[in-house]
Amino acid sequence: MSAFRDLFESGHFVVAVGAHDPLTARLIEHAGFDAVVVGGYAAASSLLGMPDIDLVGFEAMLQRVRAVARVTALPIYADGDTGYGGIPNLIRTVQEYENAGAAMIQLEDQIMPKRCGHMAGKEVVSRQDWIARIKAAVEARHTMLIAARTDAIAAVSLDEAIWRGNAARDLGADIIFVEAMHTEKDMENINRAIDAPTIINQVEGGVTPLLPHSTLRDLGFSMVIHPCLLTYRIAHAVKDLLTRFRSSGDSSQFLDEILPFSEFNDLVGLTEIRHQEKRYRL
Repeated sequence: MSAFRDLFESGHFVVAVGAHDPLTARLIEHAGFDAVVVGGYAAASSLLGMPDIDLVGFEAMLQRVRAVARVTALPIYADGDTGYGGIPNLIRTVQEYENAGAAMIQLEDQIMPKRCGHMAGKEVVSRQDWIARIKAAVEARHTMLIAARTDAIAAVSLDEAIWRGNAARDLGADIIFVEAMHTEKDMENINRAIDAPTIINQVEGGVTPLLPHSTLRDLGFSMVIHPCLLTYRIAHAVKDLLTRFRSSGDSSQFLDEILPFSEFNDLVGLTEIRHQEKRYRL
């Protein structure tokens, strides 16, 4: 599970896209991206049809990590939220995520119940509790990387976010994720003040400006995640098609907008399954 470390050490700017489900994880790999994000926002919407407000628990997220790991060879960046409880819960989360196939886990400093990083009203735990979370995570992992996410910009201040990022780095976190930056100046200050690889979160419609990957790389980031892009696209595309289909009552007019039956079967692995059946048939 050194794929992320190898990418960072090589100087490669890592682009990771959120998988709405295992099917979209296959598509992300086929499209040639560097990594897959298994995030809480996509899980909440695809599993429950509800918002990212701490409604998807540990077991459901663990099953999603396993399901995605089964269908893609890309490294998985997995959302571990706050660790789903106290320190024993966090330790279990780290260990089980790694066993399930995650190459990096994101852990954050919000209080429970947490909320999406681009929503209002966030609160963070004390410095002491933040240090305890990161220390426990670093000691619990085997080879999986730790992404330390702080929401302190919104909850406290930019200076506090920088302090927490550096504290996590000193404790052994591999990459620092300061959530919900509002300006390019914030981005510059963070990358100047934190001597570690950094992540930027690009939530379409969120509080952080959307910038080209080349600009983000020049600002000093090592990795960008787009955890919601496919979820938003799926909702838009399905809503649009259903509206037109309800009016027309004829699905044949949408054939150029959907994957053909045979191509879809190839995408989901039916060809390989048929080869397996022939190989083991008596």
